[in-house]
Amino acid sequence: MYHSKSILSGNFAESTKENPEQTSDMSPNPIKGGPNCAFCQAVALCQPQSISASSSPNRIEAKQRLLKRGQVLFKQGQSQDLLTVVCSGAIKSRMYNRNGEERVLGVTIIGEAVGLDSLSKRKYAYDAVATSDTVVCEIGYKDVQSGTASQAALYKMLMAQMAHNNKILNSVMGRKNAAERLAALMCNLSTRFAASGYSATEFNLGLSRSDIANCLGLAKETISRLLTRFSKDGLLAVNAKRARIINLTALQAVRSGEHTSELQSH
Repeated sequence: MYHSKSILSGNFAESTKENPEQTSDMSPNPIKGGPNCAFCQAVALCQPQSISASSSPNRIEAKQRLLKRGQVLFKQGQSQDLLTVVCSGAIKSRMYNRNGEERVLGVTIIGEAVGLDSLSKRKYAYDAVATSDTVVCEIGYKDVQSGTASQAALYKMLMAQMAHNNKILNSVMGRKNAAERLAALMCNLSTRFAASGYSATEFNLGLSRSDIANCLGLAKETISRLLTRFSKDGLLAVNAKRARIINLTALQAVRSGEHTSELQSH
């Protein structure tokens, strides 16, 4: 387990990374007048670098949609006719068990597509809900399948993202104790934001502490205690949903189980 010492998330789209240290505030983009790809924070996903720069930026027909906090994007069992990319904000994936209890599956952040693992059956396997005011870009599934070079590149990228995210989720949940799971989640988000061209050390979590606890199979009190300990030990600081990683190397060491602690897993 984590040892207290004072030493102290994807998206496969290649970003231009003109400012790799820009922070992700997850605030919604203006959508008046329709999609504006030039200012979309997820533009690299729809316009991979492998596509000629001279081609039209709107060759894939897309529609932007603004979701308010708590608004449902889609429900479990609903037919999937669209690919949905998060342009700003965050989307929580959830399911309910037979007793009506919520199970948080994860979060989709800026530059990532939500619902990829439902493509094969063309029906959503879970609910998706905006955790803050969020802008998404909806792309017709038929457009992606039509076979042009740009659409083929997009489809390939989406499938790679799905495989990667599934691998990461299994890695997070495979951790032995609470500290390792929380550290793994934070490192995962750090990697995913960095892949989208944002800061790897300062970002919005997209999930509340209750959601994080639910997702990791832990008690909310355990998450609060670990965040306090991580802060005291100089690993990271969290204010509401805003996270700042202070010592990424040490946080990665906790994730890997290199430290033990008197902290008890729950």
